[in-house]
Amino acid sequence: MNYNLVYSKKNRFLNNCKNLIIGRWLFRDTLENKNLNIEYINGYWTDKKKLSRRFKYFNKIYSKVIRELSTNLNRYNQKKLSSIQWELILYFFVHQYILIAYDRWNLIKSIKKKYKLKPIQLICYNSKNFLCEKTENIRNLVLSHEWNDWILSEIIKEQKIKYYNYKYVKKKIIKKDKEKDIKKFFRFKNINNDIFLKNLELPRYHKVKLSLLLNQSNIFYDNVTLSNLEENKTRKKRGFRFSKTKDKFVSFILRNLEMVLPKSYIENFSAIERKVEKLNWPKNPKLILTSYSHYLDDPFKIYTANKISKKTKLAILQHGNQGHHDFCGSYLEKRFCDNYITWGNHSSDKKTIPLFVTTNIGKKVTKREASGILIKLTEFHLIPWKITHAPRDMESVIKYKENISFFLQSLNKSIRKITTIKSFDFANLNFVTKHIKHNFKDIEINELKKLTGRGFEEAHNKKLIIETFNSTGFIELLSMNSPVILLTSKPLFHVKKKYKKYYDELIKNEIIFFDPEKAGKFINLNLTKINEWWFEKKRQKSIKYFCDHMCKYDDNINNLSTILKKIAYK
Repeated sequence: MNYNLVYSKKNRFLNNCKNLIIGRWLFRDTLENKNLNIEYINGYWTDKKKLSRRFKYFNKIYSKVIRELSTNLNRYNQKKLSSIQWELILYFFVHQYILIAYDRWNLIKSIKKKYKLKPIQLICYNSKNFLCEKTENIRNLVLSHEWNDWILSEIIKEQKIKYYNYKYVKKKIIKKDKEKDIKKFFRFKNINNDIFLKNLELPRYHKVKLSLLLNQSNIFYDNVTLSNLEENKTRKKRGFRFSKTKDKFVSFILRNLEMVLPKSYIENFSAIERKVEKLNWPKNPKLILTSYSHYLDDPFKIYTANKISKKTKLAILQHGNQGHHDFCGSYLEKRFCDNYITWGNHSSDKKTIPLFVTTNIGKKVTKREASGILIKLTEFHLIPWKITHAPRDMESVIKYKENISFFLQSLNKSIRKITTIKSFDFANLNFVTKHIKHNFKDIEINELKKLTGRGFEEAHNKKLIIETFNSTGFIELLSMNSPVILLTSKPLFHVKKKYKKYYDELIKNEIIFFDPEKAGKFINLNLTKINEWWFEKKRQKSIKYFCDHMCKYDDNINNLSTILKKIAYK
């Protein structure tokens, strides 16, 4: 049987053969009512073993890609930065881009092997439409239907599958930054602190206290955007030259990256350096500490890369439940930082320093007329993106939705009436929330587009918090010893082998549930006596065992100050 591959919304369905749709996200739920001869590719995005194999392959090629790009970026920018310095700048964009592109490369390869395809209707774009301005563009890029059309078209051509040019599309995906630098009325011209603290996962009060403990002369640093950069009048073509390789995907991804890599690494690199020189950031810090800026903040990354060459140390302070699962990028961050300070989880490497959960320092959950349940729900992207421990495509989101639905169905009506769902929908997807609204009209749903405050703050007036994936909120509440349950499913549950024994204790003591009906029945029986259940001696022992090794609680910021001084001055 011949198949017509449909990989884009712009492809045409054929009547004389089976239409093979690359994934359910492509048309969401609009095709179910149409009388079309269709077949979906199922299981590719959620198969745990295949995910692990793809991730292992990524680890094999990542260093080679970084080295090749470093050589070319040094040549273009006339620099002599090491691969480690360039990796700090490139890491977030490149590691996500490779993983997402390799997902699609492998999918097309498996389709080519399994199905007899009719010539594919190729959707054609100009590659210039996907050239990024800055690292932050990565998310808008890979989650756009246009980029997915383009990268799949490029892969189809590279793998020499028969095609014909069906449609040409003119649409620019990435737009220039319109943000303006914020001018401060009160500004110190030069701040020569030994330790530069930038974008930390700490409450504001403790940021100030930490600065005082570290004898910081001032903490009012300039903010900077990529607007109003000095134009490079002698701009040259990229013209990258890569080493020959037998690996077809490596060859493909290097050429593809040359077309999309942000201008901030190449054409605008020198202009950003000049802009950074005018900031009041420390000129010769002994230590730089951040939780977030090494991801998307290109001026910070370029600043830090240049300081590393002058023997400045870089430390990263964990945010969220980073490092608990194998797909987390924290192991790559350890390649370019001097120390990685965790929320309590240990590691055999010499760079890791266990600390405590930094978002709830000194905070306590005090139940004030607590009643009912709060269920936290997140709307995840339907277009397949990075390999992660959370739902990452429409198939896994459907499983996530079904898991929550089965749980709600199993609750007594009286409990549903005192249940509130908090839905985080940052991308206006309204997929899971819409389904629950339609099927559970007796449950109150609060929808949020932006995060406000910390999740544990809502535990004061609720008997029980239910997290629906292994999130920051779950480990925050565990560290504070406040009743919380994780409702998930085995296909969506990923933890590192070395941490499995700690999570197993939570599973054994019914703090983590994989069976939604069992979880519902448990709550029906125990909600009225949830505190007695939570504070049982055996259960408390398992919680302490987990927290001592994975998410310590502390009320003393001095411990972080002591660690930073040791790193900076040793």
